Amino acid sequence: MADPQDIEKAHIILEAVQFAASADVSSLHQLIAREPDVLQLQLVLRILLTYLPESTEAQLYIDLLHQLATDTVHRPPQSSSHSVQPGNKLSDEDAQKRVRQLRLLPVAEEQDLRAGCTDQISLFLIRRARKIDDETGSIQEVQQLLEPFLDRDPYLRTWIISNIIPLRRLNYEYYPQIDAAYTLEAFEKLDGRPAIDSLLSRSAPAGNEQPIQSARDLRGVVGPWVYGEKSRKRRKTHHDMRRDSLTIPRIIERNAEPDNGGNHSAWSDVNEWIVELALRDFAAAADTVEQWDGPNDVDYDGFRDEEEMDDDIHGILAQRYAQAGLATIHVTSGTSVATFERSHSILKKAARLLGLQEPPAFEETQSSGTSALSKYYLDQLSEIHLLHNALLRPENPLTLPDNPSLAFASLVLRSCILLQKLGYPRAYRAVAGLAAFSRREEQMEELHKTVQKIPVRTRDNASWAEDQRPIPEDIVEKTVVNVVMSFYDGASNGNRTRGGIRKASEILAAFDSHFPESKSFSEVNALIAATHSMSFYSLTLQHGVPFQPVNIRASKDPLSLIGRILEQNPRSYTKLDDLVEIGQNLVRAGLGPNETSAESSTGEKQLIDRLQYQDQALVEASRRIMSMAIEAALSEGDFDTAYSYIVNRLSPTTSGAYKEQSPTQQSQEARTEDDVSWRSAYLAGRASLSKGSHSPYSARRLEQRLELLSLAVLLAPSSHLAEILQVWRAVEGDLTSLLAREAAEEDQWNSKGDGSKPSRGSTTLPGGFAPSTVDMDQVANQKARRQNRVTAAAANEEAPMGLFDVARGAAQAFSKNAFPLRGAASAAKSPVEEATRQRPLSMSSDSGSDGKEERVRKRDMVANAVTGGLASGIGWVIGAPKS
Repeated sequence: MADPQDIEKAHIILEAVQFAASADVSSLHQLIAREPDVLQLQLVLRILLTYLPESTEAQLYIDLLHQLATDTVHRPPQSSSHSVQPGNKLSDEDAQKRVRQLRLLPVAEEQDLRAGCTDQISLFLIRRARKIDDETGSIQEVQQLLEPFLDRDPYLRTWIISNIIPLRRLNYEYYPQIDAAYTLEAFEKLDGRPAIDSLLSRSAPAGNEQPIQSARDLRGVVGPWVYGEKSRKRRKTHHDMRRDSLTIPRIIERNAEPDNGGNHSAWSDVNEWIVELALRDFAAAADTVEQWDGPNDVDYDGFRDEEEMDDDIHGILAQRYAQAGLATIHVTSGTSVATFERSHSILKKAARLLGLQEPPAFEETQSSGTSALSKYYLDQLSEIHLLHNALLRPENPLTLPDNPSLAFASLVLRSCILLQKLGYPRAYRAVAGLAAFSRREEQMEELHKTVQKIPVRTRDNASWAEDQRPIPEDIVEKTVVNVVMSFYDGASNGNRTRGGIRKASEILAAFDSHFPESKSFSEVNALIAATHSMSFYSLTLQHGVPFQPVNIRASKDPLSLIGRILEQNPRSYTKLDDLVEIGQNLVRAGLGPNETSAESSTGEKQLIDRLQYQDQALVEASRRIMSMAIEAALSEGDFDTAYSYIVNRLSPTTSGAYKEQSPTQQSQEARTEDDVSWRSAYLAGRASLSKGSHSPYSARRLEQRLELLSLAVLLAPSSHLAEILQVWRAVEGDLTSLLAREAAEEDQWNSKGDGSKPSRGSTTLPGGFAPSTVDMDQVANQKARRQNRVTAAAANEEAPMGLFDVARGAAQAFSKNAFPLRGAASAAKSPVEEATRQRPLSMSSDSGSDGKEERVRKRDMVANAVTGGLASGIGWVIGAPKS
């Protein structure tokens, strides 16, 4: 059997539910007063939250909530014990069943409990406010319900300030005409930078169709909303920690900020929004900064005590807001007078906010003198500080508001104003970069460009023109060269039609006519020409680093880069003229050896010495590059090209200056000054063919090598002659062996063709003609003469190898020499004429019985050339007669 007390409680609860559902707050109040033991606080709040209609006026139950909150519900006068009202026609069993079926809402929601709120009345009011807004959308009714309880709990107070006040202003006061109003539930979910963008999206519309209201919205909407940042973070942090305990360290680190009211990150988002606004609409950003005093300028509608925030926090927030104001000046690209006027107003506003010295008035800024800036401050500045993502960093000296940064900004602003007045407008950012980070030469070049672009009438009318003096030409010349070289050094491609080299070429061309005799201009032109030509070749430096133009100037030996070109570009040695021109341009660019002797002279003699030195350097560079090309050709197996270069291009006799000298002078100067030609000839002369070659081409190649070695003998110093002669003798031996082998093969072939005496048992060819006795004698004589030549050559191979012995033998051979090489023994006649005159002398020993002359072989001419060169070069050592 059911307990009578439980039955009575069930009827009381159902009666309270009935009063709440019918919005009979007065009867409910009396019932609560009569039955305080049954209708306790949490039960009453849950009944009201579940069944009291949301449209019920707040004034009807505010007094009841106050009494419940203070536990002082007024009771009526004493009466008889309470019994079930006649209107309750439910049986006891049905009453208990209905109570069990009630689904009463909990007083608190999880998000509020996570925030640390424990007061039952506050939790009820917050959930009741959400239900009212969801059902009726009447935020005024919500505020009427909550205001009487503002001081009951700090969490409730913060929730009202950060949600109800800004939502009411957005939906009903600031933008009532906009249909897409926020709901309380959606407004509570706003967080981070997207929340700032959303709250201020209506304040600064694009196109200036409506007045800018960003300052008002920051003061009345964003400011109160930021007040609840700490509570939002706490709710989010507790939720994340409960969801995944493994991420606690990361969450704590992400949310770890100085307490400072818990709203530093939100105000940082506001500062970023202001800077981004300046990027697209500087006037709107300037209005915002001028009309709003920052995070300390917030309208809490009287709900917050202004003394809550610490003075230190006030100072930090004000400093960061002033820094955002300075950042707006750096990001704008405007060049109008209005832009500079607004920028100056921002400087003054930043100074007032922080109690700093204000910059001069705008009118005074245009004419006042330069303010002093410490070198220490200027040394701190870096181009990194001008990056957009660095402008709001606390350590940025450009935007950190203090006296030096304000003075620097004032000076830059003054320069912008002056340039704009002179008809050469420049943005603040460009002038600041030029003033703080460019070299003096770049600043002078910019000054020159500015003066050139100022209209004539402006220069005539400007007051400063009376004291203007023309810039000295040498300063202008140095400035232009420095600017050109800065573009050159920064180029990544050497082609003069691209990038930095193109800009350098254009600047140089613009000033060429003004400095026709400039040495520096000529050198830069030569350097650009060489760089342009080198850009058509593939070139990689050590460790795979791609070649850049600045590598030419950084190299101690720029000509060595041509050697790398020959190594990395197959058959590039065939473009000898192009490579020589590159090397000569590098010399003309002043990148050759130091001109110490030329620089020591003065006046006209210095000019003559410099020209003579340059001519000599050009010749040496050409020889060196030819030597590189010859070595590259040999390394790629192209002996014919190497031979052609040596004979036709590298040989000293191909130089006009060399031909004007006597043979003795030629030999002496070649040995003392030209260390490239003989080495190239010696290198090519040493190049050997593959073994076992029996073709006539091989004999021709050996003769060419002997000719190159003979040239090396003529040009090399005496200390290297023994080495060269040793190679020469080896090549001559190869040629002798090849000729002997060819002679033996010829004899064998002739024997077979002439039908020599057959062996026993063999038969001659039917119809063949046997040689006569006279023919057989002639054949025998030819064999004897050929054998004598081979024997003589073999005898020569037995000559002593000592240097003096070789020289003595060469001098002895010189007395019989008939073929001196290219005038080494006689400058009056050509080698062909001399050979024609003395041909009978060299052939007397080889004449047959019939007295006919035999053809002079190339080998004999080369041998005579070597001995002739020795006689004229070192024969005096052993007393050989000179011709």
